[in-house]
Amino acid sequence: MSQPTSPVFRDGEDRAAVLDDLHDPARRVATAAALLADADVIVREQAARVLIGAGTEEAARHVVPFIASPDIGVRNLAGEVLVQLGAVAVDPVAEAIGDDDYDLRKFAIDVLALLPAEAAADRIAAALQDEDQNVVLAAIDALGVLDHERRYAEPIKRLYAEHPWAQASVVHAVGTFQRPEDVDFLTEALRNEDPSVQLTAAEALSKQSGPAVFEQLLRVVGTVHPLAQPIISASLVDFCTEHPSFVEQVPAETQALALNMLEEYDTTFVRAGMQAVRLFQARQALPRVLSLTGRDDETDLEIFQTLAAFPNPLDALLEAHQQGRLRTDPAAQLAMGLVISGTIGAADHGAVSVFLCTHFSDLDPDTKLEVLDGLMTHGTPTLVTVVQTALWDPAPTVQQHAAQVLLMVAPDATF
Repeated sequence: MSQPTSPVFRDGEDRAAVLDDLHDPARRVATAAALLADADVIVREQAARVLIGAGTEEAARHVVPFIASPDIGVRNLAGEVLVQLGAVAVDPVAEAIGDDDYDLRKFAIDVLALLPAEAAADRIAAALQDEDQNVVLAAIDALGVLDHERRYAEPIKRLYAEHPWAQASVVHAVGTFQRPEDVDFLTEALRNEDPSVQLTAAEALSKQSGPAVFEQLLRVVGTVHPLAQPIISASLVDFCTEHPSFVEQVPAETQALALNMLEEYDTTFVRAGMQAVRLFQARQALPRVLSLTGRDDETDLEIFQTLAAFPNPLDALLEAHQQGRLRTDPAAQLAMGLVISGTIGAADHGAVSVFLCTHFSDLDPDTKLEVLDGLMTHGTPTLVTVVQTALWDPAPTVQQHAAQVLLMVAPDATF
């Protein structure tokens, strides 16, 4: 399918202006399509706006050839135009599945996956037998998105044995169908020698639910590739969190694998590891948890929730700080969090006061102000000494803030 030839004009402004001068809709669309591959990006973008504004199937037919352009910028722009055109683009794009150009067949299927193209599932499924590998892979992925009735789940699964190069795509598509009868298939894929297939199978299984899936995950978690292991562990933790009665079925070695997520780079798994610490009441892991402060706010909140889930959390905090596992600033913030949330009672406020007074000069200015703000609304007589310590801080802003706080919490105090 050939692409329209761009008209010849003196410069980009002339080429763009001609679109405004054309009042015949058909000519305007045809000219805009011819300018979709213009050398000037501004001209291309204006042409795209005209085509999208036309909103017709004819406009889509003019655009379809450009999705196979060797210029990736033109190709992406054509795809965006077709996606913006929406339903009217489905038939013109689907017709390209039968084109002689394998690139056009492949990119047409890619675009259909982004359109409301459920009705084109049959035509896409025919491409499962295409002679080009990339076309087949595109068809598998598209059906995973569009085959809401799951009519092609079994034909896709058969490709797993026929085409080793398609196995990861097959597993991903089957996973999107979320059929209970596919759990065994996905579990078997976890034994694949290709780590990428194992990883895809682990992600697919993580989207399944039910006791049968829990049993399968429990059985394979210690045997999968290290890249897939945190995905399986996180799925087990999520399941046990939702169904606490299953916690006792998780053996110690599997619990240890779940706690290993604390060592992951991805903070999603790190937070799942903290969830595992709470779930399995692994107090011995608290020093490691506390050493992870400062990555991001969501992780810091998870750290606090994990610390607060155990008895005597202040003892664990002070011990981790003493061991050098927890920096002074986050230690002060966590200690104040325990006070503010009421996780610790007044009996522990003395220890908090001693810690904050001892290390107040080591805190950064923002943390000092945060501590004082916390004491303003949640302070007790035991903690007033922290405010008095802050009065001697070398920073005038801290001194002034401390004086204001002291007047509010202990107006009769002398200093």
